[in-house]
Amino acid sequence: KLIHYTNLRTQPWKFAGHKHESLWFKYFNEARKAGVIPNSDVDKTLSRAYARQDILSPISSASLKIAPGTSVGSAQAVASKPSKLKKIKNKLRKLLGIQKKSAA
Repeated sequence: KLIHYTNLRTQPWKFAGHKHESLWFKYFNEARKAGVIPNSDVDKTLSRAYARQDILSPISSASLKIAPGTSVGSAQAVASKPSKLKKIKNKLRKLLGIQKKSAA
């Protein structure tokens, strides 16, 4: 079977809430593990904002209770799960080699 994500506002790699996002992430992660999608491609995709910033550890849209097509970075998502978003930010910083600013 093939699933085509035509609507740009509901593509699971871009926005949370698609009813088949778990299926997409399953195959995305399998492809990464198999080496079909190199980490350098994921890094480039994230740096250019072509995908959700939580693509490496997506937050379930069901746990956030957000509407399809809503950006994970929206105020609603931030208010719903701040601890998960903080973990994602820290993972991205680590992945991108960005140092956390220290208090002076």
